[in-house]
Amino acid sequence: AHRKLGHQSPAAIVLAVKSGAITASL
Repeated sequence: AHRKLGHQSPAAIVLAVKSGAITASL
């Protein structure tokens, strides 16, 4: 999970978390 986040920009990660994309990927 951490490796995938590393490929995204900080802003993209924040937006992804807010949209629930990170939780869905897990």
